[in-house]
Amino acid sequence: MKQTLQLISAPTITQPSVYVRNAYMDVVHPATTSLEIEIMRSSGSWEIHARWACPNPSNVVKGYTDRFADAMAILVPTKEDAAWITMGSEDAPVDGVLWRADWEQPKRIHSKGLGTSQRADVPAGWRVKSQYAGGHYTLQWLFPKWENLERFQRCAFAIWQGSEQQRAGLKSVSAGWVNANA
Repeated sequence: MKQTLQLISAPTITQPSVYVRNAYMDVVHPATTSLEIEIMRSSGSWEIHARWACPNPSNVVKGYTDRFADAMAILVPTKEDAAWITMGSEDAPVDGVLWRADWEQPKRIHSKGLGTSQRADVPAGWRVKSQYAGGHYTLQWLFPKWENLERFQRCAFAIWQGSEQQRAGLKSVSAGWVNANA
C-alpha cells in the first residue's frame, strides 16, 4: 500500500550528547517533511519503496570533517514494546537497515537505545537500489526473510539530509511505528 508519511524532527533533548542537545535545541522542523512509501509482502519477503525530496544531494564525504552523507534507515521492533523514537532499549532493542549515499552496500543495524547502534553486513539477499533524479531520492529495498518485520509487521523510518548537517540523532523520522500491513 502506498502512503505519504509526515515526518518530524527527532527530538534533540533526548540525544546522548550534551553538545548536540545544546547546539541544536532550536531545531524543531524536519529537514525532510514527508516520505512516500510503499510496503509489499510476498511469501515471507518484503519490498519497501521510498521516495523523498532532497534539493542538495550529499554523497561525497570521505576526507571531509564537515560533510555528511544523505541516508535512510528502516527500523523494526524485536519486542512488542520496543520504542522507535529512542531506537529501542536494553530490554526491547530494534533491528534495522541503514543506507548511505556514499556506501556501496547498506548495513544491518541493531540498537538498544540512543547512541548504542551496532552495524554489520546485511543478510544474504538483502539489497537496495537507489536513484537520485529531479531533486528526489528513490530507494527500492528487498528483504527476503526479515524475521522481526514478519513477526511484528511494523516499521519506522529515518532520513538524514547531509547538506543540512544531519547525522546521528539529527534526522527526520516517522511520527511512530508504521503498520506494514495497512
